[in-house]
Amino acid sequence: MPLPAPDRTPLVAPPLLVTLCQVRYETRQDLDSASAAKTLLKHLKPLGLDAMTQVRQHHVVLIAAPATEPLKQEAPPQPAGWQFTSDTGTTTVNVLTDQMTLETRVYPGWEAFLSLWGHCVRALAEAANPALSTRFGLRYVNRIKSRQAREARDFGRADLVDPAFSGPIENSPLSSYVTATEGRATLRFEDGTESLVQHGVVSEGTAPAFVLDIDCFQSGAREFDQESLLAAASVLNERALQIFQTVVRPALQEEMKQGGEVP
Repeated sequence: MPLPAPDRTPLVAPPLLVTLCQVRYETRQDLDSASAAKTLLKHLKPLGLDAMTQVRQHHVVLIAAPATEPLKQEAPPQPAGWQFTSDTGTTTVNVLTDQMTLETRVYPGWEAFLSLWGHCVRALAEAANPALSTRFGLRYVNRIKSRQAREARDFGRADLVDPAFSGPIENSPLSSYVTATEGRATLRFEDGTESLVQHGVVSEGTAPAFVLDIDCFQSGAREFDQESLLAAASVLNERALQIFQTVVRPALQEEMKQGGEVP
């Protein structure tokens, strides 16, 4: 059964902790160069992403050997590149030799976020112009509180979240003892889009919070194309919104549209 078109009414109190957009591509060692850094900075500095740091990742693998021989160590090649951060530290762009990630902890709304992602893609294309994208993903991590939820069970009792995603907080002999839950679901849609949905209830201060981590992605190698990446981002955003509005019940959505103090 197809999911309904999502409601695009802006939330006065969005529950987002972090939003990420990432594209992976074939390894481009030239992205580790000073000339690539200069090109990237030219595009990203006007966006307020002017704090640049070189990224070096190290990973050591221990290989078992006979007891009479010492352990062997190998350090396989790891992604390297550049990190660009805003003055506030809330937005970061990592451009590595095999992937680029945009991460923000202050969500500006979809249109503004998509515009920022578009600038990042254009910067990458000018700096290295990868031939292929191998995975593209969009991830929203939400932590949701409600005035109606004073304990974990209230998310089920007040019909705030889909029972299939609330775990044993209701209708179980163990419900009265539950202080936290954790679960995950893998989804695959007819257009090839996939999603990993991690969910659960956690104790936080005097009131519980419902965690909803939605990672939508498209796998498989395809030609690296700027316009296609922007179009794919909109498709994934639509899917993520549909998943969010399926898991989070209308009563809880209405709370977030109205804003106000949440415990």
